[in-house]
Amino acid sequence: MKTCKKSDCTNPQFGGGYCKFHQYLREKTKKRIPSRTKKRFNEEKEYHTEALKFFSEKGVKQENFCIFCGKKVKFFAGLHHWKGRKGVLLMDKRWWSVVHNECHMFYHNSSVANMTKRWGLSFWNRLESFDKDLADKIQNRAKKSSLQSKFDK
Repeated sequence: MKTCKKSDCTNPQFGGGYCKFHQYLREKTKKRIPSRTKKRFNEEKEYHTEALKFFSEKGVKQENFCIFCGKKVKFFAGLHHWKGRKGVLLMDKRWWSVVHNECHMFYHNSSVANMTKRWGLSFWNRLESFDKDLADKIQNRAKKSSLQSKFDK
């Protein structure tokens, strides 16, 4: 039976040449978990190219207005994905909207009531003209959360 690599130890080896008590001495190589797969990296590279093209096409058509505030977007700051970015939805242009970064962050970090205060009913009109079912879904989510908060009290 092989013994531990540690000079003064006679215990049997457990793994990597060391006994159970001296496992902390093993040289461990830490493998970094990639933040995205190679496939996703390539998809995002293609997405970025398509997103810039989408924004410039909207500018040519004079349709480069922020879906949230309704003001013109002069510089590309990103797009909002109404159905998410997973799988095929990343490249599905039907669900892309031009946005200001500040408006986009506000949308994701605030309540429907705060959105209505900030952008008024014109936001809901723009959203309904984009997709009626989507506008209804967001408003229903707001109703559910307001009902839930009443029960929590």
